[in-house]
Amino acid sequence: MPRTRTTLAASAVLLLLATACASGGGDREAPAPSDDPSWTTSTDPVATDGLVWAEGSVVHLPDGSTVDTGGAMTTYVVAGDGVYFTPADGDDVDHANMTTGPLSFADRDGAIVETGLTVYVESLGSSPDGRYLGVVDATSGPEDDFSDYHQATAVVVDLTTGERVVDTTDGMGDPTEDDLAHDYPETNLSVRFPDAGTAYVEGLGGIAYALPGGEGTEVDPIDSPVRSPLDPTSPDGRWRIDDRGAQPVLLSADGERLRPRTGTDSWEPGWWLDDTTVLGVAPTGPGGTRSVITCVVPDGACTSVEGTAGAVVRLPVDTSPTDLLDLGGAPQ
Repeated sequence: MPRTRTTLAASAVLLLLATACASGGGDREAPAPSDDPSWTTSTDPVATDGLVWAEGSVVHLPDGSTVDTGGAMTTYVVAGDGVYFTPADGDDVDHANMTTGPLSFADRDGAIVETGLTVYVESLGSSPDGRYLGVVDATSGPEDDFSDYHQATAVVVDLTTGERVVDTTDGMGDPTEDDLAHDYPETNLSVRFPDAGTAYVEGLGGIAYALPGGEGTEVDPIDSPVRSPLDPTSPDGRWRIDDRGAQPVLLSADGERLRPRTGTDSWEPGWWLDDTTVLGVAPTGPGGTRSVITCVVPDGACTSVEGTAGAVVRLPVDTSPTDLLDLGGAPQ
């Protein structure tokens, strides 16, 4: 059946394509390295099991607590005792795969630390349990012989100890043989965590690191162990989003057809947050403005996320197909 509307997942793809054309980061000077160890050592971990979202500078955690980053963010992830983020230049949150910026840390008490690292802003990743932080350092590696472009460095920090369990330029090209300014825009420099014990680094190839030991195994990016957020099937394979009709439904592996109880005439499914929870958008706010909703299987119950109606919602850069949902205006 022909589509009669733009789905949330499709909108995510369009947004990603648009931001990929945005200009990269400039030659912003990295802040002086921080002598505050709080950003690398976790003593009071925040909740990571559930929906994380932000509006403006305030990041909302699954347990209802918040972290304020003090200003607009380009990208962020949640790990350790707070939020790791790249501050936006004013209100400009646009970014592409080559955008770089300083990495900062904010905790629940309002303390903000400049870590001293300049990173590719889309490279940020955190493990599902929040123990590990991963980034691709944009400036610490040697310059290449062609364009004076720095070789990228993959960094994974064990936040329970503060140790860099991965700190390597492996898979990031050879600065004496590769024109990195030409090669890097063709790839996706990133650190992702397919599970709590693996960091997958994508550079000019792919390497999976076992944690905490840091042993690396080369992986063809085609066989990446990282689950695509756009996969319509739940992580456990038991349910699937079916948005081919006018009314999207969830289909079980046993053939059950479930229309989530959104309380509205229409809804836009997005992606799976976990085995049993799908994120979506529905007109549940005042005047029919859209809100983020979460629906669970097999019950079908849905919950509107308080505070998201009509908002510009930012999501962690590593777990969603888009890190921005503009919910202003009427439903599409």
